[in-house]
Amino acid sequence: MKIASGIDIVEVARIKKLVKNKFLDKILSDEEKKYVGQKLDDGDRVSKCHSIAGLFAAKEAVLKALGVGVLNGISLKDVEIGHDLDNKPYLTSVKKIEDHLGVGFECCISISHESQYAVAIAIIEYK
Repeated sequence: MKIASGIDIVEVARIKKLVKNKFLDKILSDEEKKYVGQKLDDGDRVSKCHSIAGLFAAKEAVLKALGVGVLNGISLKDVEIGHDLDNKPYLTSVKKIEDHLGVGFECCISISHESQYAVAIAIIEYK
């Protein structure tokens, strides 16, 4: 059994700047946009920008754990993060990534937010 991990941290202020430039269309799936759309713009500890930063960090953490980057045939949209009824994040579809890598895997993701940062870790177990 092979296990790998990846971690990423994102400054929320950086994401706020990128959101103004249609950044969401480049990295978020339609389902992720719906999830972010449910968040408050301001006043909530986990605002839209915090959620986007968390999703971005999670996608980067998954790619790091897998040892691939966006230049190697996998895009940030291919790494789709969903949330279960308890708001726990999970990788929603791995088929394209598994096909690209030629190996199956399971993935656990954790995302955390703070006032200025979002951080995520991904743990991969190859089948």
